Amino acid sequence: MKDKVTDKLGNFFDIFTKTITRILLPISVVIAVILVFNGSPASFEGKDTITTLQGDTVQVSRGPAAGMIAIKHLGTNGGGWFGVNSAHPLENPNYLTNMVVMIAQVLIPLAMIFASGYFLNRKRLSWIIFGVMTAGMLTFLIPTMIAEINGNPAITEMGIDQSKGSMEGKEVRFGAAASAYWSIVTTIISTGSVNSMHDSSMPVSGTMQFLA
Repeated sequence: MKDKVTDKLGNFFDIFTKTITRILLPISVVIAVILVFNGSPASFEGKDTITTLQGDTVQVSRGPAAGMIAIKHLGTNGGGWFGVNSAHPLENPNYLTNMVVMIAQVLIPLAMIFASGYFLNRKRLSWIIFGVMTAGMLTFLIPTMIAEINGNPAITEMGIDQSKGSMEGKEVRFGAAASAYWSIVTTIISTGSVNSMHDSSMPVSGTMQFLA
């Protein structure tokens, strides 16, 4: 039986270097610049002392956070620069940065699906895989979004306004919907980052997060 050989697999170190220099670093720089212009620190300075509106004195960490945060999300690595991860106002300052780092988390995983279809010369297969994965994501995402947007019915019965959804453990700058969306995407991609506290999610949401 004749051995099957190929000389078209390429050189590992060549592909590895090109992946870093032509894909990971350029995209990380773009994400980092967006974060910097929206308020994420990007320096080598230590803690800064500020006085809050209540008159309290607090120590605020700084450092080269923006670059590390960009690499973290693009590489789907969940550990954050600050203790509360992407719920921290300096790590994820506003809704724009929230969407940018959300896209960064799914960018390479989605690209790999279509890249495999291209290299296998089976592009239709890659679309089928993408469709199945999207359906699976929606299976977890839709119940989570509904549960978080509608809020806790027991609290509603107490006469407390929940028109903005279940906001316990969530940042007001993101709201219930964006927090629910993040909680599912970060678990199906296995990034592990958070922009809200998952232990404060509704029971249905927690179930979907475990299953994802």
